[in-house]
Amino acid sequence: FRKAHPALRPATFYTGSQVVWYQPSGAVATSAYWNAGTNYALAYTINGPSLGDGNSLYIAYNGWSGSVTFTLPAPPSGTNWYRVTDTCNWNDGSNTFVTPGNETLLGGAGYNYGQCGQSLLLLISK
Repeated sequence: FRKAHPALRPATFYTGSQVVWYQPSGAVATSAYWNAGTNYALAYTINGPSLGDGNSLYIAYNGWSGSVTFTLPAPPSGTNWYRVTDTCNWNDGSNTFVTPGNETLLGGAGYNYGQCGQSLLLLISK
């Protein structure tokens, strides 16, 4: 997957226009959110086209022991978010990481995704 997506292997550090950080609510993460010691969940998008990739990516991490609902930001115009992997225990087995073309359609902006504790979610826009 990483080899197929230049956005995951940039030649230099990401810039502010290439990565946007989000709170689980879908709002952009503010300094107040970053500085609060009680926040254990965070998400970000990588602007794939700005890095020579045809797809953008959304990565959500829940470091908390309980479930957290992430509200998805808008994917690039004309696309939707598709699940590539979710490391929650309900998704263990051969389908943990799907092959290209077999991703599960989730939707667009405002879609709510329940993420179990201590897990990672990877979405792709297409």
